[in-house]
Amino acid sequence: MRIIILIFLLLTAPTARAERVTVATYNVLNLFDVFDNPYTQDEGTDPKPRVDLERVAAVIRQLDADIVGLQEIENEQTLEAMVQEYLPEMGYDHVAAPPSNDGRGITLGVISRKPIVKVTSYRWQTIPHAGQSRHHRFARDLMRATIQATPDTTLDVFVVHFKSKSSRPGDPQSTSWRTAEAVRSRDIIGAWVHREPDALGVLMGDFNSRPNEPAASAVFAPVDGKPVLFDVLADTPISQRITYPSSRYPDSAIDYIAVTPALLPRLVPGSAQVLPQNQFTKGSDHLPVIAAFDLP
Repeated sequence: MRIIILIFLLLTAPTARAERVTVATYNVLNLFDVFDNPYTQDEGTDPKPRVDLERVAAVIRQLDADIVGLQEIENEQTLEAMVQEYLPEMGYDHVAAPPSNDGRGITLGVISRKPIVKVTSYRWQTIPHAGQSRHHRFARDLMRATIQATPDTTLDVFVVHFKSKSSRPGDPQSTSWRTAEAVRSRDIIGAWVHREPDALGVLMGDFNSRPNEPAASAVFAPVDGKPVLFDVLADTPISQRITYPSSRYPDSAIDYIAVTPALLPRLVPGSAQVLPQNQFTKGSDHLPVIAAFDLP
């Protein structure tokens, strides 16, 4: 009997040592400052009002996630200022928000309690449009932050904000451009997973695509018969995963957390959810998504 107990303890020891790490994604809607950037068209976007900054901070405080991917940040300095002024007690000592391709100046960002050891931008990659001769780059970027999530484990966090549904010449609702971004994001992560099957990665952000629309479908499509990314909210009813509450765009579940095959078994059951609307979510037009993982 003692031998059986010893074997059981040895087998379960890694789980016992696992560290729970929570990640979230949140489009914070035009987190702009009062300074003019001469290299972007930020003049048409007002600075975010203090009351809305306080609301965004309250949402992030409520999420209490270790790592938060953010969309619609003006720049790293603006993000650092918000963290220092509105979230000084939250432990977000690590901040990154590299420049993006967006003409208006919105970028992607990460705030983290865990050390960010490397930041990679894919903004200059050329992206072909399926069935078209035209090529584009990411509308914003595919931002990758390699994070020391535990003493023994790195977690690669990819943040995206795919092209909006504003129409482009020859591309109604920018569907082709957005889908091309989705395919390229999946393929970049897929190549990494192919090289490193145990890779722990998250793709999260604003896809501007419902689950049954082309861009989101492309993210979760298999490559060579094998899934690359899994939607942590896949089994959640659409009514409970709406992240862009709007009477104009019903069923807008457009913000996602997607994970690599090796990370999926580490998802804490019941942790993946959309934060419900409350008084603080009025600081943005999106709702955040959160999920927790037990990492070695």
